[in-house]
Amino acid sequence: MLRVISGTLKGQRIETPEGRGTRPVLTRVRKAVFDVLQFAVPGTRILDLFGGSGSYAFEALSLGAASATIIEKDPQAYRILVRNARVLGVEKQTECLRGDALEEIPALSRRGRRYDLVFVAPPQGLGLVASTLARIMQYPLLSSSGLVVVQHHPKEYSEGLAKEGWVLAREKKYGQTIVGFYQSRSGPQRSRAE
Repeated sequence: MLRVISGTLKGQRIETPEGRGTRPVLTRVRKAVFDVLQFAVPGTRILDLFGGSGSYAFEALSLGAASATIIEKDPQAYRILVRNARVLGVEKQTECLRGDALEEIPALSRRGRRYDLVFVAPPQGLGLVASTLARIMQYPLLSSSGLVVVQHHPKEYSEGLAKEGWVLAREKKYGQTIVGFYQSRSGPQRSRAE
């Protein structure tokens, strides 16, 4: 079990899936991310592409995000995600989609969806960081001042993103986890992470 660490839902429990199919975001990493983002979160539209338990999205909703779309492929994790939204009382603000994140990105873009914050914390070792960012660049999902928060292992690919149109606004390392805050090169120069 995880807990929401700040905001209106502070202290509420978040159930996490068992097994190795998903990896819950460490509390200290989530806290560090939202220490950076807390003033940028209120009123935003959130997309959590590899949702797992939904901890990133639920933390954002607790801090005043307007809505969250969470995508999760694993059936067990998806059931837990839906249950978490219900137990936390944020069902009306939360859209839970069961599917592959890389396939859902084009579908959301075609429906005209735009998000202010996109969280990318995929399973490790599958090359999903680069492919996900490439897909977001190909199928626009970001609002004009949107920010993509990427969590990955230090050995995972992260170089070369600049040539794919991304600017690294900020990066932090927490043990074996790196969190990067990316903005589209075509977006405004000021980042929501500043």
